[in-house]
Amino acid sequence: MLRNFCWSICGLIALSFIIGYTPKRASGHSTVPFPDRVLSTQQMQADLTFMRNALEEAHPSLYRYYVKREIDSCFDDAYNQLDHAMPELEYWRVMSKLVTHISSGHTVIWPSNAAQIQYNNRLKYILPLSVAVINGKLYVSRVLTSDAAIKPGMQILAVNGRPDLNLLGTIRAFIPGDGYSNAFKDSKVQELGFLRNYWYVFGESRHYNIVYLDSAGNKAKQTLMALAINRWPVPASRGTNQPYELSYPDSLPNTAIFRIHTFADTKAAEVYDAAFADFKKQKIRNLVLDLRGNGGGLFAATTELLRYIANKKFRMAYYNECRVIEPSFMSHARNERKDNTLISRTYNPLPNGNLQVSDNLSSYLLPYTSHHYNKRIYVLTDGGTFSAASTLVAVLKTQPGVTVIGQETGGNEGSTDGGVLSIITLPSTQLQLRFPHFRYAIASAHPNSGYGVLPDVPVIANPAQIGMQVDPVMNKAGELILQTEVRNSKN
Repeated sequence: MLRNFCWSICGLIALSFIIGYTPKRASGHSTVPFPDRVLSTQQMQADLTFMRNALEEAHPSLYRYYVKREIDSCFDDAYNQLDHAMPELEYWRVMSKLVTHISSGHTVIWPSNAAQIQYNNRLKYILPLSVAVINGKLYVSRVLTSDAAIKPGMQILAVNGRPDLNLLGTIRAFIPGDGYSNAFKDSKVQELGFLRNYWYVFGESRHYNIVYLDSAGNKAKQTLMALAINRWPVPASRGTNQPYELSYPDSLPNTAIFRIHTFADTKAAEVYDAAFADFKKQKIRNLVLDLRGNGGGLFAATTELLRYIANKKFRMAYYNECRVIEPSFMSHARNERKDNTLISRTYNPLPNGNLQVSDNLSSYLLPYTSHHYNKRIYVLTDGGTFSAASTLVAVLKTQPGVTVIGQETGGNEGSTDGGVLSIITLPSTQLQLRFPHFRYAIASAHPNSGYGVLPDVPVIANPAQIGMQVDPVMNKAGELILQTEVRNSKN
C-alpha cells in the first residue's frame, strides 16, 4: 500500500447559471497585482506546527499512502519555506500543497473566512476558457469570449508559457484526492472549475497566451484578453438543483434511469421506497443508477439504497477506526459541540495502535423483501463519484448482476476518511482545516486499493464530443441494454 513518491476551493462552477453576472473585457497586458493580508514568519510557522501536531495526533490516514519519513520530510520542507513574510494566498499555497500530499480527499485547508470573502468579492481577471481532462491532457470545453480562434475540442498545449502537463500537474498538487488516483482531482479541474483553480494556484494576468492544436492538428497560438468578474459564480449542479431525477426513456424498453446527485438528503428513504415500488409496478428489468458527480453524503442513505438492490447480505465496511477518542485541539473546532459526539461511542484497541469504533456499518444487513429489485443494474460513474457514493459503488460491485460503466471513481475503493468532519481554525492565521476523524475500511473486493473503483466498461469522451450534447456513458448503457433485450428475446 505504501509508496514513495485541493480539493478545489468551492468545486465545480458554472458561469452560465449566474444571475446578474456580466463579464467585462480586461485591458492592458501586465500581471495584475494582488492586495492581500501579509502574515509574519512567526504566525505561519506557529500554525504549521499546530496543524502538524493535530494531524499527527488524530488523523486516521496520515501514513496510509506515504511512509512517515516522507510525510515528515514534507512538513520540514514546508516549514523551511516560511522564512519570510508572505501574503495569505502564498501561505495557503504552501499549506495546501502539504495537506494534499497526505492523499486524503476529505482533508482540506482553505484560506481564512475573511480572505475567502475578499477573494470572492474583489475584481478578478480570469482565463476565458473552461477545460475537459482526457487521459491527462487538457481540451477546451467552452470558450467564454466571442473572438477566439480556439474552439471546443481543441487541445491546449500551454498557457502563459506553462506546458499542459506541467499546468495540470501543478494544479493537481493543490487538490486533495484519495490515494494515488487523479480521478477526483481531475473532476475538480473539469469545466469551469479550471478557472478558479488556475486563479488560486497561478494568480491572474490581463492576458493569456494560449498554444493549442487547431482542427487540422497544427500548432497554433492566440492571445486572449482576460475576463474581469467581481464575484465568483455560484456553484450549480449539472442541470438541476434537485437531489434526484427519475425517467423512463421510450427508446429503452423496461428501463428506468435513476440519477442521484447527492446522498445528503435526509428524506432518501421515502424517495427510494416510492421509486422501487414504481419500478415493480412498471416491471422494470434494467435500472440505470447514475452516480456521476455525486460527491457523497450520508452512509444511512447509501445503506438504505443497497437494501433495495443487493441480492445477498452485505456490509458497508470491514471496520471503522480512529486515532484518539477526544483530540486535544477540539476547542478550535467550529462545531465543537457536535464534533464531540464522537466521545460517546465504544472503542476497542487495534494492533496498529488505532481504536476500532463500534458502529452499524460493519454489521451485515439483509436486502429488503418489499419492493426489492433483483434485475439488471447499470451504475454510471466518473471522477466526481466520491465519498459515500464511491463506497456504495465499491460494495455494489461485490454483488451479482451489476455492471459499472464510465470512469474511475474519485473516492478510493479500499477506504474512505470521514464520519465526523471538523472545521479547525488555525489560531494564528485563521486558515480553515477540514479534519476527518475516522477511516472506514470499505467492504470491497480490493480493500488495499490505492485507487478508485474501476468500471467494468470504461467510457471516456473523445475530443470531438466535447462541447456537444453527447453523453457517451449513457449511450453505452443504452447500447448494452438493447443488446441484452434483443438477446433475451431470442431465447
